[in-house]
This record gives sequence, structure tokens and C-alpha cells, in this order.
Amino acid sequence: KNDLRMGLQRMGLASTSALTEPNTNRTRRKVTGTARKRSESSSRVAETDDGVRERLPPTGQQYKEVHCLILTWSFHDLRAEDYMAPPAADYISLEDESERLIKTLKNYGWQVSEHHIDMNRPVESTTARLNKFCQLASDDVLLVVYYHGHGSLDEDNELVFSSHDHPENSEWAKKAAADLYSELLSRQNGGHGQNKAAFEALMKNERYRPISHLPWSTLRQPLLTCPSDVLFILDCCAAGGANLPSSSIPQSNTYTKHLFAACGFESSTSDDMTATLCNILDDNAAQGANKTVLTTKRLHQLIEESLQKKNNGVGTSQPIFKQLLPLDPERKIHLPNLGNHPKGRGRRSRRGSQSHANMKMVTVNRRGSEESMNGMMVHGVHLGMGMVRREGSVRGYVLA
Repeated sequence: KNDLRMGLQRMGLASTSALTEPNTNRTRRKVTGTARKRSESSSRVAETDDGVRERLPPTGQQYKEVHCLILTWSFHDLRAEDYMAPPAADYISLEDESERLIKTLKNYGWQVSEHHIDMNRPVESTTARLNKFCQLASDDVLLVVYYHGHGSLDEDNELVFSSHDHPENSEWAKKAAADLYSELLSRQNGGHGQNKAAFEALMKNERYRPISHLPWSTLRQPLLTCPSDVLFILDCCAAGGANLPSSSIPQSNTYTKHLFAACGFESSTSDDMTATLCNILDDNAAQGANKTVLTTKRLHQLIEESLQKKNNGVGTSQPIFKQLLPLDPERKIHLPNLGNHPKGRGRRSRRGSQSHANMKMVTVNRRGSEESMNGMMVHGVHLGMGMVRREGSVRGYVLA
């Protein structure tokens, strides 16, 4: 080819560029920086049936490891003892829900850790924990961040997580004020054991302690820029408000970031998403060799179908699925079962049962509107009992 080029040039029939090699995808290029890292993963890029390109390792499995960080508050008001109607087995606390979730994910072969958000330093403590979590990032590692608790929108319509809500029920507030005022008077009288009694009064009414907040941006920023695929799961009210401002979109990051939200940005969650997710993963793992590798999108569809069937489509919060990054094209995240099959399913959440005689519920939302108001008399005191969404002020009231 070189001799032919030189001969044509001597005869004036060809220029030096006449026989340059075409620019094909086989042309070798020098790869540096981020491009080199992505080039090293080129063996894990595959074309799916629907034309979506996704990264797969040579073995055909997208991820070798899945790490999940579960975030809850060190103090919260989502406890079983906050429910009035017996038996207690009809309700499940946040701790029990977390225990069920951890068991399911570990049975799935995922590595699970917890972080209890500090009430005094919520942003600083969580940021430090997330930065440490991001050190696990790798091309063949999926990072999952799972938050469940309270959520709402602030004045700028930005999602904010909160530790608890102050009770809005008037009877609860009156009783709490009376107890606290009584203890203050007893301290002035100098009665024996006053410190213990005052402490007990404070603990009894600890729902009135200052509320701590954690902005969604605290979770978003370190994980959007870490070199790994990430799945956010937010089981809280207003979870759909977990938006992605254009100013926070990384310019060079090509990793996939997906979001599961229990409900829309102006909605309350029905408190069933975590239990439903566990049921689906347990069922899929129990299929053994016949199990399917779920994608995030397929898992969202199954959760949505299950919630609609369970509640007959009435009062069911609509779970949301978003691809935060990249903006285009669509990419899949597979959720591999890397562990042994669980022997059985854990206890299912049965929140909100209203089958108990003489026990009726109150649903009070964050904005103070009451959807229903019923109660009962105990020792001459009318109790406004209730259970509210995670956005709501109270999960249940116990008045002595």
C-alpha cells in the first residue's frame, strides 16, 4: 500500500491524503483519564433486546457486589407503642421494619449496614458516613441508599427528611402541658425524687423535642459524583420531590443513578412499600434456579401492582421510578441475588388495621387538616387516637 501511494504521488495522481485510512471504530486511539476507566469496562457493555446499552461483566452479571446503607433517625416517632389499638402484632415499628429489610437484603447476598442520623449534627454526620460509603464504589459494585422515615417539602419545594413531628392533637397537647407544668411546680416545692419525676415527664412527652432536618441534597451530592451505579430508595412522604437540579448534574459522570420513591412529591406514603419490596425479593429468591434477575424498573412495576391489589386501588400511594443519571439514554440496573435462598418470608407489615371494636383512627396530615376524628373515653379523658402517614404529625397517641 505504501509503494502504491508513493508511485501515485510521483505521477501526480494522488495527494498525501488520498489513501489515508478511514476513521472506523477499529482505529486505535490513546485513552486517558476518565475515558480510560470507561474503556477498561468496555467488555461489560452489552446491547439488550430493547436497544438499551448497559454495562455487564464478562460473566454476564452486571454487579459482583451490592452494598446497601440504611438510613434512619436516632430518634423518631414511628414506634409500635405509639399505636393505640391492640393487639400490638397488628402494627410494626420502624425498628421491626428495618430488621425485616436487613434480613431480606442479606438473604439476597447484599452487604448491609445502618446509619442512625444524629439529631444534633444530622448533615455533618450523614455526609461523613456517605463519603465513607462511597469508598466502596467500583464499576462492578452497586451502591444502594435506603431511607425510611419522615419526609416533606420545604418552602422552596425541596425534599427534606425529618426526625419526627410534633403532635397536633389538642388532647395530647393539653395532657403534655399539664404534666410538664405539674413537674415544674413540684421542683419548686423541693419534693423528694423530683429530678426523676421531671425526667420521666420529659421522656413521656419527648415528642415535643426539637425536630431535626436533613436536606435531600445531603444524600444526593456525594452519591451522584461517586464512580459507581447507585440506587436511591426513599420510603417517606413527598419522596417524589427528590429532584435533580441542572446545577448539580455532573458533567463527566457516566454512571447510572436510579431512584425509587414511595410516593409523589405532594403525596403521603401508605407505609407498605418496604414490606412489599421485601415480599417480592423473598418470592423471587425462593424460586431457586427459575428466578429472574430483576431490574429496578421491573421491581417498581411489581411493587406498584402489589400495592394496587392489596388496597383495591383505594388510598394507595403511587410509587415513583426515576432515572436521575444519565439524562439520556435509558439504562438498566439489575438487582442480582448473590446469596442463598431464604427459608421463609418474614413477618408482613399490617399497619392501619381498623378491625378492632370501639377503636377508630384519626388521620392528621402535616398541614393540620383532619380527615376523620373519632376517639374513646379512658378515665374521663377523651383520647383522639390515630395513625398518620409519615408526613403526618402523629402515628398514634397514648394518654394516661
